[in-house]
Formats: sequence, C-alpha cells, structure tokens
Amino acid sequence: MKTILNTLVMTIALTLSAVVAADAVSVIDPYVRAMPPGQKVIAAYLSLKNDSDSDRSLVHAESDAAKNVELHEHVLKNDMLQMREVEKINIAKGSTTTLKPGGLHIMLIGLTRALNVGDIVDIKLIFDDGSEQIAKAPVKKILAGMGMMKKGMSKKGGMGDMKQMKHASPMPNLMGFVKKNAQQLTLNGDQMKALKQWADVHQPRIWKWVDVIISTEKQLHDGVLKGASRDELDKMTLTILDSRQKIIRTKILCVENLRAILNTDQWNKLMEIYAGVAK
Repeated sequence: MKTILNTLVMTIALTLSAVVAADAVSVIDPYVRAMPPGQKVIAAYLSLKNDSDSDRSLVHAESDAAKNVELHEHVLKNDMLQMREVEKINIAKGSTTTLKPGGLHIMLIGLTRALNVGDIVDIKLIFDDGSEQIAKAPVKKILAGMGMMKKGMSKKGGMGDMKQMKHASPMPNLMGFVKKNAQQLTLNGDQMKALKQWADVHQPRIWKWVDVIISTEKQLHDGVLKGASRDELDKMTLTILDSRQKIIRTKILCVENLRAILNTDQWNKLMEIYAGVAK
C-alpha cells in the first residue's frame, strides 16, 4: 500500500512539474505562412518566451496538418541561403527565442489538407522536459513576390545589377537618389557620414540576398526541368521568399533612417526629385 501511495505521489508531482514547465514557456504570435495552392511544404513561425529559472529546448513538433514536422534553420553556405534540420531550438532562461523568416522556423512537410488564409493550424510543441503546448497558428499572407530570372553584369551597381535589384525587390532605391543628388539636397558632412555608415553595413547584405534570389531561381528553373521533388522545389521557393522579405524589411529601415538623417526640407526635395524620375 505504501509503495502504491509513493508511486501515486511521484506521478502527481511529475505531472504538476510538467504543467509548470509548460506554463513557464509562453508561445507568442504563432502563424503559418500562406503559400500558393498545391504547395506541400509550409513554414510556421512564433516566439518562445522562457520565464523559468532553467534553460529549455523545443525538441519536437507535430501537427495533423502535415505528415511530417521538422525544426529548421537557415544557414549561409557558399553564398547560398540554405535550410537544414536541427535537433532542438534552445530557449535560454529569462529570454525569448524568435522563429522568423530567414532564421529558425518549423517546417510542415507533406500537407494533409489545403491551408487557406485565416485557417487555424494546431501545432503541438514538445519540450526537452517532456512538457507540451499547442500553438494555434493562423494562416497569414506575407507580402513577397516571384518572377523570371534576369541576367546582369558582374560588377555591382552596373545596369544589369540594377535590373537584378529591381527584379529582387520593387522597393525604391532612395539611398541611390540621395547620393546622386547630395549637392542639390545640400547635405552636410555629418549627414554624408551617417549615410555612408548605413550603406557600408546594409548594402552588402542586400546584394547578397539578391544573389541568393537570382541563383536560387535558376536552381528552381533547372530543378523543374530535371524532375526535382515537390519538397525540394518548395524549399527553394521558401528560400526565395525569405530573401525577398529580408530585402523589403531592410529597405523599409533605410527609408526610416533617411527620414531621421534628412531634415524636412531635404526630405521633401528628395521626394520631388524621385517623383520626377519615376514618372
């Protein structure tokens, strides 16, 4: 009788421990990225906040919306952004780990049903301590685009590269207009220095993402002709979409940075110059 009682107490204690552990990790803003009809691979994103005093790890995920669910990350290899499966996703104590496009994410492979914008996908999250949580992720449409690949010149900034940049992202290249019209905008030395610092950090990143888009589109083109699997083609598609989104986000930050550096008169003059050229 005493043995049975001890076993019961231990079982209750372990159950309560798992509940507390699960509650210690909060699931924030889960969502699934909407994809074109017929796609069999789709990505899910969310943030995991660990309010406990111990490190936690997400070690597995499941969903009835897919035959297989994997934990993935993006890595840059040979100037190519590639996805690979990871064994776990760490959430350090007192911190938040964010799964987002271009980084860590949950990959749903072999969808069992069509997922439309607004649908809710239940994803079971399993942690290293055995605790579980259900993330209810709505399907959301994320702005991104695809198109035909264009050839360009080898030197960055040439006419062919400008076509590649425009192909990779329709966002306006305001930084280029500012540099070209610096005298007309009456930029001072501090403003020029601030613009250069921004460009030195962010422009190489943008060009790297452009290269990823162009080269991956070629892989996608060749893969279709050579009979690559649907999963392989879907992964290439996600790589392209993630790179486009990174470019768009960076260019939005660029506009915000320009607004902070330029005064009101300079900004209005820049808009006037850009409107005249864009007609």
